[in-house]
Amino acid sequence: MSDEALIDAIRAKLRRLSQSPMHLQKALSDKLLADATARLAHEPPEFLVTLYRAIGNGGFGPNFGLLGLADGWTDEKNRDAVQCYEAFRDASNDTPFPDYLLPICIYGGGAYICADCRSPDAPLWLYDPAQEFDRLTPYGQQLKGWLSSWAG
Repeated sequence: MSDEALIDAIRAKLRRLSQSPMHLQKALSDKLLADATARLAHEPPEFLVTLYRAIGNGGFGPNFGLLGLADGWTDEKNRDAVQCYEAFRDASNDTPFPDYLLPICIYGGGAYICADCRSPDAPLWLYDPAQEFDRLTPYGQQLKGWLSSWAG
C-alpha cells in the first residue's frame, strides 16, 4: 500500500470512529519537528513524520493512540514521544534503552510500542520497563503494516 493510500485509510478509519474518545491533535509543525529531532539520536521514521503532518500530532491509532512527537498527544504522565524517549534514556535507569528506538504508542500496563528509527521500515518493539528481564521484545510488525491492520 502506498503512503498516500495508507493515510487515506487512516482518515477513513477516523471518520468511522467519529464518536470515539480519540483526541486528534493539530498537525506537526516544522519547528516542533526540528526541536524534536534535535533531541533524538536518530531521525524519526519518515512515514511517522508524514502521518503527523497529514493527520495530526498523535491522539489516534492503535491501542491508546499514537503519542505526539513533541507537544502533541501524551501518555498518562503527560509525556510525548520525545519526553518518553528522554525518560527511558535517563542514565539512572538500570537497563539502557537503545538510542535508536522511539516510543510511539502506549501499549497498556506501562508498556510502550517503539519504532526502530534506523530502518525506513521502522520495525516495532515492545518496551515494558516494569519487567525485570526481557524489557525489550520484538513486536513482530513494521510501522506501516501495524497501522494498516488498525485502519482495516
